Amino acid sequence: MAPDPAAQTETRLVFHVARSADVERLRREGFSSAGTIQAWAAGVYLATDRQTAELYERLELGRERLPVLATVESPFLVEVPAGEYDAIEVMHRAIAEAYGEAAAAPISREELRRERRALADVVTSILREHGHDALEVAMGPVSPDDQRSVTVGGNQLVVFDPERVALADFDLPAPAAGAEIGW
Repeated sequence: MAPDPAAQTETRLVFHVARSADVERLRREGFSSAGTIQAWAAGVYLATDRQTAELYERLELGRERLPVLATVESPFLVEVPAGEYDAIEVMHRAIAEAYGEAAAAPISREELRRERRALADVVTSILREHGHDALEVAMGPVSPDDQRSVTVGGNQLVVFDPERVALADFDLPAPAAGAEIGW
């Protein structure tokens, strides 16, 4: 998806799921993309819905869901089709459709097998060259019992600049019994 020239800066309430041991460091020092797994692009990974946040909490015990404010202007949207598991192929197709095959050519399966971080850096570079400041991955319904959810990683926002991500200075209220809310 090409950037909208009339795009407005948007601050979104999302989640970051972190190891409990890292929460105090995040409060003191803020966010960084260094040392994290970079499956789609290089940046700070955020869950855009409650189900995705719960998926990450369940994948590894000792994790906390933190409300986060992310400021983005021009995210690149990648919609993962139902039944699709191959994140690299999905990313290649999305960039090729938006900017042509030449732009997508550096993305290859071999590069992913050699070094995930290198591939994430390539994807981020391509998207930044085209005016994007984030990557949004939309895969639809998420379930921790569904292997596709685990493989794709759920509905995510990857913000390239860690300084555009901040812990929210409030706690989200717990939903009333039986209530369904987006968070």
